[in-house]
Amino acid sequence: MPAKRVTITVPEDVARLIENVDNVSAYFTAAARATDRRVRLEAMVERAIGNVDPEVRAKVRANLRRQMAANDAERTARALASAQKAKDEADARLAALEQARKEAA
Repeated sequence: MPAKRVTITVPEDVARLIENVDNVSAYFTAAARATDRRVRLEAMVERAIGNVDPEVRAKVRANLRRQMAANDAERTARALASAQKAKDEADARLAALEQARKEAA
């Protein structure tokens, strides 16, 4: 992805926060993307249910976050199961190779 160099000035407290960050560009990129997601989520909520009571809005946001977390958990569980299957297959291949080596000796 093409990149563009940007120079920014930050307050002292923010400068202290990023002093020990290895990749400041990645840090600010992640922060900007998170902010963009939050703004887009708020726009989706407003389009879906209109301008509502902040308490109701908070409940809707919490529900969306729970759904997204559940989706992430399911995706992670599938990845873990796939990795476990690959490990089991590799262990079986290794055991077969070790058995073949013993028989050859």
